[in-house]
Amino acid sequence: MIASVVAIGIYVVVSLLTCRGEFDMDRMLHRGAYGVPGEHRPAAPALQRWKKRLGISEEFTRGDEFIYFFNVAWTAFWFATFAIGTVAALIWSISEHSWETWWLITVIITAVVGVITIIWFLWGGIRDLCQMLSLLSKEKVDATDDGTVP
Repeated sequence: MIASVVAIGIYVVVSLLTCRGEFDMDRMLHRGAYGVPGEHRPAAPALQRWKKRLGISEEFTRGDEFIYFFNVAWTAFWFATFAIGTVAALIWSISEHSWETWWLITVIITAVVGVITIIWFLWGGIRDLCQMLSLLSKEKVDATDDGTVP
């Protein structure tokens, strides 16, 4: 944490000391007047307010939204299950064996879902990496591009 705080502090100080004026973010990010045709998907219809409050942007696909809401529901389900179990244990006597069984089932389900998620991310990541390498192999290299933004 100390290293992170020091790094952030140094970043802020250096940025303030070397700032030469306003920077055109639209130009750097190829937005607005500097937009590159075909680089961005067309804007989706305006999102409902509640989706924006949850952090869902126009960039979300239906699959992204499904995963998002599934994760929220998954977390809420396990929290509710634990809370109900705790209240039930306070009201009625629940044996240690019942708690052990509940925790065993919880751990097994979480492990299975975790393994499936790892396989899914690995498969998707490898697929996307292959697609990226294929696209990069077809791209023209500009030897004069040193990465700076004028």
